[in-house]
Amino acid sequence: MASIMGAWCVWWRLACPVTCCSPAEHLSQLLGTYSVTPQNPGSVIDVMSPYCLRAPSLGFARPPQRRWQTLADTTLPQHRSMASFQIKQKPDVIVIGSGIAGLSASIAAAEKGASVLLLERSHGEGTTALSGGIVYASGGTQQQKEAGYDDTPGSMFAYLRQEIGDVVKEKMLKRFCDESPGVIKWLEKHGARFKRALSPYKTSYPNTQHYLYFSGSEKAYPYSSLAKPAPRGHRMVYDGFSGAGIANALLDGARQLGVQIVPASKVEKILLAKDGSVRGVEYLTRANSSSKLAKHEKLTRRALNYQITLPLIAGWLHNRASKTFEHNAQFATTKAPTIILTTKGFSYSPEMRKKHLPDFQGVTPFGTPADDGSGIMLGVSVGGSTSYIGLPPVLKMQRYHWLYWDHKKARSLENLAKKFGISPQGLRQTVDAYSDAIKNDKPDPANKMPNTRSPILKPLFYGIDIFIKLTKGLQQVVRLSLGGLRVEEESGLVLDEAGKTIKGLYAAGRNAVGICSSTYESFAAR
Repeated sequence: MASIMGAWCVWWRLACPVTCCSPAEHLSQLLGTYSVTPQNPGSVIDVMSPYCLRAPSLGFARPPQRRWQTLADTTLPQHRSMASFQIKQKPDVIVIGSGIAGLSASIAAAEKGASVLLLERSHGEGTTALSGGIVYASGGTQQQKEAGYDDTPGSMFAYLRQEIGDVVKEKMLKRFCDESPGVIKWLEKHGARFKRALSPYKTSYPNTQHYLYFSGSEKAYPYSSLAKPAPRGHRMVYDGFSGAGIANALLDGARQLGVQIVPASKVEKILLAKDGSVRGVEYLTRANSSSKLAKHEKLTRRALNYQITLPLIAGWLHNRASKTFEHNAQFATTKAPTIILTTKGFSYSPEMRKKHLPDFQGVTPFGTPADDGSGIMLGVSVGGSTSYIGLPPVLKMQRYHWLYWDHKKARSLENLAKKFGISPQGLRQTVDAYSDAIKNDKPDPANKMPNTRSPILKPLFYGIDIFIKLTKGLQQVVRLSLGGLRVEEESGLVLDEAGKTIKGLYAAGRNAVGICSSTYESFAAR
């Protein structure tokens, strides 16, 4: 079952020991998650690690001592403000985008002694603030051990291999899993907090009493027969959207390490040297105008608060923010031998949607207008190649709250079947087999877990058609983008069409192909 607004998975390739996230999501009005795995230390230039981030369902966590909130009642948590800034030091590394991938890459590079410039198109909010802040980690984290689970990287590997197929090489997936135990410690080092409190029930996003849970299908068939189940979803201790909490912690960590962060700066072009290596960027910026910068920040933050509940108002505010940005914005050029692309996907790009997902034009985009594919296209503009961006992972998602309004009911299974246009005999046989298995203490015909079953014996009988219907008007599904630039798995360097690396150009987060590129994986969907 899909989340109220969905989520996306991305393969983060960051300079070690970096954190990114893979997520958990999907019940109505609950958030998604982040999952992370760090890389062994190495040079900023030649070692970039793989990561999987999911910024899942949009919704709001249930606050302590309160009933569930509706999205219309909520105000999204904000990132720390990014003040206007003048570049003071020539950078060794330019990071484009200040989501979790960009902040992690910036910190990792700075920890190795590099001078880092982080260019942020907006003010640090966006999909990061809408994410659940859950880290998918295994291998025996402190929280797992305290909760009584002796998890191993091998079990995580067996589970993920079944989930993702061959989208990444076995060697790289094993590396991802083996290095997973250090992720939580790395995040905690930079201000994130986690607890061992285990959710006693299956959930798509734990409340503020629980911070460790089964975020994927580890207990379900066939995964439970291939790997020992363990709770791997680690939620950061934070009220509301924990993604904003992790981002705030990493933002503070980046500043403490001297990362130069420039908001309201949109990169327009990557500059190349004669030998084809990167040598810098050209960008539009308003960061040198404090009054206009404050107005732009105010408008974008307001737009984010309305992004889910009142998208038309959000769009109007985004347009005003865009005009404020464009008015007297100045071009700037900054040179550096290393560039890391960590911007958003392309769910808001009409051109890319038409080209790569022509059959899914009618569904609602997920994210913000900054999800326009600009990072991917920057990579393509200098010879980078793409993969997996034409797949329709949205097929796995439908807004949960629509299920109630879409249901049908009847006093007999036969009449219910007729309402859905399916075989009355087939439905009767299916339900009888299901209920008989429970009565006789036998395995479920569809391999459901025993604690999730209850017999279906008395009317009323309810049915829900979960087929995604692409109709005009208000849509019941949302669109998100997966895939991105092809990268060399060992380094994170962007590959051209011939499979050769582009010197100095890296891609991470939703700009790169990775674990979650081929489909909407279950561990990223719960």
